[in-house]
Amino acid sequence: MKDKKVKLSKENKIIMFIFISYLIIMLILFLPEYYRRIHDKVYIVTHNYQIKYENGRWSKIEKNKGYTNKSFQVYNDGKFMGEYNVFYSNSRVNILDKDDNRIPYQGVVFAYSSNIPFNVFNVTNNVEMTESDKAIIDKALSSLKINGFTAANLLQKVDIDLDNDGSNETIYSVSNFYANEDKADKAFSIIFIYKNGEVDIVAQSISDEYNDSRVPSFNIQKVFDMRNDKKYKIIYSQEYFAHPDRECVVIRELKENGKIIRDFCR
Repeated sequence: MKDKKVKLSKENKIIMFIFISYLIIMLILFLPEYYRRIHDKVYIVTHNYQIKYENGRWSKIEKNKGYTNKSFQVYNDGKFMGEYNVFYSNSRVNILDKDDNRIPYQGVVFAYSSNIPFNVFNVTNNVEMTESDKAIIDKALSSLKINGFTAANLLQKVDIDLDNDGSNETIYSVSNFYANEDKADKAFSIIFIYKNGEVDIVAQSISDEYNDSRVPSFNIQKVFDMRNDKKYKIIYSQEYFAHPDRECVVIRELKENGKIIRDFCR
């Protein structure tokens, strides 16, 4: 007896055609992006953290693994030094020229190596506070029910066009952790974005006890984007005055409600 061939109805053929077409479209759209992203690599080395982006996620680098023969773009206190090899040892970033000679430097180093477009934006440290800054900071603190900025230090400031409309937003890092205790009724450290009279809090650390050593202050390390996608991200450290060994870093979006991408403090 011959096997009977199963014939698909016209309706089933249409459904099968739609299903196969959908699979093909999904593969065309997402498979190249998937393979591209798993090969994307970024290494960041500083004196207080060493992290990498690999296989689509951020993680810590252990014992200089994976980057010792790579060329890095090296910044010293925010200024571009050049392209060098680096390695981390004894809480210090060692910078080497092409002949493996160590390059002397002072201050803070930020070095990155990437096989994809990776743009970093300069952070201005120890900013002198203007009257305009005071009014903006006061507005940000008031939104958090902290009255008065007399004890606040404007630690850092970044001007950048986050939404690509041709007009800069300003990112502020403000803290009173190192201010005069007599003037402070709360301990606070905040990072916020200001534009067109509006304040958007990115990160906050507040305590009713000024000497609360459990509360971290924030220090902006870098603002960056990957692949020229204009989806800007911020790396900032959490620092504990009484516990320097607990210093750690957080990476988060500067839009999308400040979504945390990777929290190395947990």
